Amino acid sequence: AIEDYENAGKYWQKAADLWQVANNDQDSPDLLFKVGRVRLLQNESEEALDLFVRAEQLKKEQGQFVDGDWYRYLGQAHQELNNFDEAEKNYELAIELAPINSQQFTIAQCLLGLGEVSEQRQLYSQAKSYYQQAEQVSMGDEINELRMNIAAGLYRVYKQAGNSGEALRFLERSKMIQDSLFSRQNIQAIGRLQAENEFEQEKQELAFTQAQEAARQANIRRILWGALALAIILLLIGALYFQSKQKANRQLSRLNAEIQQQKEKLEELDESISRFFTNISHEFRTPLTIIKGMVEKIREKPEVHLEKGSSMIRRNTLSKNDLVTQIYALHKLAARD
Repeated sequence: AIEDYENAGKYWQKAADLWQVANNDQDSPDLLFKVGRVRLLQNESEEALDLFVRAEQLKKEQGQFVDGDWYRYLGQAHQELNNFDEAEKNYELAIELAPINSQQFTIAQCLLGLGEVSEQRQLYSQAKSYYQQAEQVSMGDEINELRMNIAAGLYRVYKQAGNSGEALRFLERSKMIQDSLFSRQNIQAIGRLQAENEFEQEKQELAFTQAQEAARQANIRRILWGALALAIILLLIGALYFQSKQKANRQLSRLNAEIQQQKEKLEELDESISRFFTNISHEFRTPLTIIKGMVEKIREKPEVHLEKGSSMIRRNTLSKNDLVTQIYALHKLAARD
């Protein structure tokens, strides 16, 4: 969830090493596969491919079934290394062996990969066919990055074919999904920052209470010592006073440092919110430009563009209206906090 690939890779590698020690230097194919997935996310495609191949061979040697997800990642690694023949072979095998619990997602991902490979080979008609199949398979899924990438692929192939109408439709769809993903990710990021801020405030309050209790106990001890020996009370009070002052100074310095750290986190939160709204303002430009262009077309040839243009303007207006609603909800949340 937090995309800490570096630490994830370290932990999976440590698990693989421990497994090897406990099993007479024999590797675990599943752990090798997991390390390979992290390396692929870190764009270390060659190392990822080597780990995937080793894991697949071990799996087969142990008589275990290799499901479609493994071949999907093998296809992705080959694709990133421009091994297009191997990428296609593994994607097709992954579709054939797609696991039931994630069959629809795996097939859609593989069709998207096959479309990208065909596009890289400049086989645009074939790429369009794969993208269309991926779109059909992913229908009904919630808005996600996969559907955004499929729409972007269809936009590119229709643009290459000179079909501006379809290219515009899929560009709009891609931007709409991108807007939704962008809003969701930023709201989650702001929520995490607010939670961290609340935790730091609570921690600071507890530390301050503890410091107060320590000071109170020190005062009680000074009174008790004074009652026991009046003869040495002045020396004792002087020593304890100096010690208490030094301790209070240290505690004050530590609290000041924590307050400064909290201030920096609040400034970071404000900056994140400002950056969010700045980026949101840029996200309005593309649909507004599209709407403006269509309005001009309708004005020039209303009998040709009125119906389609009105529909397109309505879609963009509704899309941006949803985005404004989300921004307003976020604003109310920030105002309440």
